[in-house]
Amino acid sequence: MDVWQGLLCVRSLVLPMREDVDVWLKFAGLCRKDNRPRLAVRTLTQLLSYDPQTVPPGEAGYGGGSNAPQVMMAYLKHMWATARDGATKGDVLARLHDLTAELDEHSDLAQISTNLDFLLHEGGDALRTSMISGIDMMR
Repeated sequence: MDVWQGLLCVRSLVLPMREDVDVWLKFAGLCRKDNRPRLAVRTLTQLLSYDPQTVPPGEAGYGGGSNAPQVMMAYLKHMWATARDGATKGDVLARLHDLTAELDEHSDLAQISTNLDFLLHEGGDALRTSMISGIDMMR
């Protein structure tokens, strides 16, 4: 992990993060898997240029509207993996629902849709059903 971090720091001197998103997303995933959640979140928020936790529901950037759906998907995957309670997972599902609306507008984002389906199924039927019902009730 430290080798990756060192290499990416040097690489970022030549190539900005925004132009090397896939590599930085891979790094954030490795951080998450290596139990370094703060480093993963810092990397993802730098790629997004804002912290999605500060965005209220319904605003651009909450789930959809980030202008970086791949990065938002990675951020939500991280949130899901580090969630300790149902409320946090409910927030992730609400953000995923918002991201889905953005993905419906862009047919070229099929891989993200596949990841989204995987993440939603990973959540378990009971939680997903209850959270989606809650989201529908909020409308």
